[in-house]
Amino acid sequence: MRLALLAGLLALALAPGARGATIEVQVSLRDAEASVAGLEVKVLGLTPSGDTVAREARSDRDGRARFAELPAPAAYLVMVEYRGIGFHAPGVRLLPEDDPGATRSVAIEVHEPTTDASGVRLSAIRIFLEQEPGVYRVDQIVELENEGDRVVMLGPDAKPALRIALPAGHGELRTMTGHTPAGFELADGELQLRGPVHPGRREVVFSYELPSPDGVLATRLAFPEETPTLELYVADELLAIEAGPLHPARSSRDSDGVVYQRYLGFDLAAGSAIDLRIGPLPRPASNRYPTALAAALLGAGLLYFVAQPLTRRSAPPDDAVEDAEAAEKDALVAALRDLEHDFETGKLSAADRDRLREELRADALRALARLRLLKAPEREPEREIETACTGCGGAVEREARFCSHCGARL
Repeated sequence: MRLALLAGLLALALAPGARGATIEVQVSLRDAEASVAGLEVKVLGLTPSGDTVAREARSDRDGRARFAELPAPAAYLVMVEYRGIGFHAPGVRLLPEDDPGATRSVAIEVHEPTTDASGVRLSAIRIFLEQEPGVYRVDQIVELENEGDRVVMLGPDAKPALRIALPAGHGELRTMTGHTPAGFELADGELQLRGPVHPGRREVVFSYELPSPDGVLATRLAFPEETPTLELYVADELLAIEAGPLHPARSSRDSDGVVYQRYLGFDLAAGSAIDLRIGPLPRPASNRYPTALAAALLGAGLLYFVAQPLTRRSAPPDDAVEDAEAAEKDALVAALRDLEHDFETGKLSAADRDRLREELRADALRALARLRLLKAPEREPEREIETACTGCGGAVEREARFCSHCGARL
């Protein structure tokens, strides 16, 4: 139980050391009439060399248990079982610089079980989406709270304490320890919480995938329980996002510099649903925005391809144009990230950020259209192309006064 905590403690990267550490455990009960004597206490450990340690003992009449001569350095998880329910303490770390005979004291509070789930509440749901080939990977975090002072434990025929709906067509669930979060059962397209649900706050983390043919994700997020807070994060560089009634909020950036568009919802009623659609940005139909990417294009060496008159009859080499397209996309990503940074640091208002995002994207799409024009096959001599529309990038004849594509004056 909770072996994932041990796996996390392996990050200590400890060096081999001496033996002889001690862990002293003190068990206490919320119910003063119950006895703390004779409870099964376990210590599970892992050394840097991969050796496992497993010790068991029974608590004395004062609820104490002692484990001596434990290998150190190592990482340990201390557990106690009461009425068939496991309780654990925070992980114990014995570091190389510690005294080889160090003693650690651990306190574990044990709670009585109950079938009354009225104190279990859903606090928040956070959903993270990131596009991968053919699918969207979804990482979901559910925050819940047991406001009571007992462990909720429900039978298979009882009404679940909470229900978390999963989108239709979802892939296999994954957690750190298996396929279903601890305390939940998967039934009827929902995660149903039956326990044990310990007192206090808890985060439930799981992942799955949603199909996105042609890079488009169209799904419905359902909420069978009242949801005080919903946070939706979409890793976005060039995506159009429709998130129904959710409110756009300040973008977020992770430790790798990836920018997430963020949407918020509050006090979602039980039984409500939100239609979500994510897809590529549509190509702009007209020249509505100024060329905000000019500096970035110059820095990327692209203005040579984008702005020069098309006086040559032969196109540049395909690899040169493809390199230019890749550099243009990189320049756009850098510009979008700089824009988000200015917004996060208060240099831009939300309205200005949104307006500039659209201008940057529109400019990039027009630039890519011009690059593609350079790769077009040679034209017929009687309709030789001498220039391109500076508005939409479309090909126009040398003597034309207006663009035949967008109507702009040349």
